[in-house]
Amino acid sequence: MKDYLSIEKSAQEVIPQPPKQKDPLTMKGAIRSAKDSLVSLAKEQNTKINLRLKEYFFKKDLTPEDFEKLLEFDFQDELNDNPPVEGTRWERHHIKFFPFSIEIDRIKKLPREEKRIALEELKDKLARQRKALAMCRVFLERCIEFNNDYPLEKLHIIVNKFQESYGFNDDQKWSFHDAISKYSNNRQKVLAARNEFQNDAELVKHITGIPVKDGTVRVSVGPMTIDIYTDTFTAGQIFDRSIEPVTTVSGFFNANGQDIPFGDGIAFTVVNTDNIKSDKATAAVLEHEHEHSKNHLVFKELFGIDGRYAKNGKWDEKNPQKDLSEEYVKYASEKDPDIKKALLESCFEVEIQYALESAKDEITAILKGNMYGEDTLSFLQDNFNGYFLNGEHNHYDYLRELRNREDQKDNPDWQELSRKILIDEYASILTKAVEAITLLIKQGKYSIQESIALLTDKPIVEWPKTVKRMLDAK
Repeated sequence: MKDYLSIEKSAQEVIPQPPKQKDPLTMKGAIRSAKDSLVSLAKEQNTKINLRLKEYFFKKDLTPEDFEKLLEFDFQDELNDNPPVEGTRWERHHIKFFPFSIEIDRIKKLPREEKRIALEELKDKLARQRKALAMCRVFLERCIEFNNDYPLEKLHIIVNKFQESYGFNDDQKWSFHDAISKYSNNRQKVLAARNEFQNDAELVKHITGIPVKDGTVRVSVGPMTIDIYTDTFTAGQIFDRSIEPVTTVSGFFNANGQDIPFGDGIAFTVVNTDNIKSDKATAAVLEHEHEHSKNHLVFKELFGIDGRYAKNGKWDEKNPQKDLSEEYVKYASEKDPDIKKALLESCFEVEIQYALESAKDEITAILKGNMYGEDTLSFLQDNFNGYFLNGEHNHYDYLRELRNREDQKDNPDWQELSRKILIDEYASILTKAVEAITLLIKQGKYSIQESIALLTDKPIVEWPKTVKRMLDAK
């Protein structure tokens, strides 16, 4: 006969038992730990916000240590928002990279359904890598803006960190390293010229070939340019002697100064002070011209900018230019209809990234200038379609020529993907971005300038996620 304990044990095995109650002390500890974690995350987020505002408004007060801390915060955010490219990697010279061409050749051999899935995965990896390429450039620019003489070895380390996470190929990686070298070379040239010619008028004559009188010009040294401030007459003289200057209303940038002993010539900007009535306006013009200098002297070839279709509308499928992206070149020659369509989709995704960057610049310019007073935010919310997708006569419709290519009207894939990506996806991203910055201003109680500062270094597609993170931390 079984004893009582054996019977009770058998009953416990058969009869469902209520769940064991956790020790109240253990639960309190878990709750306390969760609260501590939330508080810690909120503190970290607020630290990031404060450092970012300081970087934008009070750069001189930001210590090198705090700037490095901010970069590390932002790199971790980038890894969270844009997961690293995992999976297939090939190794060359101990560098692991994502093999686009090899992947395409592999996918071609797959059965149709496996090919479809593999193409979706490939497009996702390419999209993440493109975002990483853009963000790597942003990180380098921020370092140079923080300190024009930022240590070169640290810039190279940033490139390597992105390469390791997102599998940049050799061309992509070395384009960044080459860009850093170009920056350094241009920086050294302007410093050497300033050091040799202490007199402003003599320096201007040296780099432009135009003799000017003392007192008619003022000179400062930019990151990669000699910046000349002068009157309308002198600005006109310099402009007439310049080689392919890039102009704005109140100034211009010239990448090709006179031949001098320091190398290929010194780049310079000219600001027409007769057209500018405030220091703030002068700074805005100079910032604009420095942006031209970065694009022309350093980043011009980084992403094949000159070869992009949307720039001139003259993309020739039968003779793809050598500096077009790898996707374009592959699309032009591809025969497999499934792969060809996937490559076209990837090409369009490249195009909207450039268009979104231009749209971001325009949105922030509208907000900075407070163009419509108290109705500026409402204008952006109500009119962005008309502003950025208005068709024939709107020069802010950056994708118009690509959408309306005459020779592609009978191409069903072109028409389908044009509607899907160049209109619907593009419009959706812009709508959500405007909603996000509006929320940051109204609910977050940040000023327009503060909101721009917090978002300016983020791709516009990431604005909603970034804003949510900031508001959750308040």
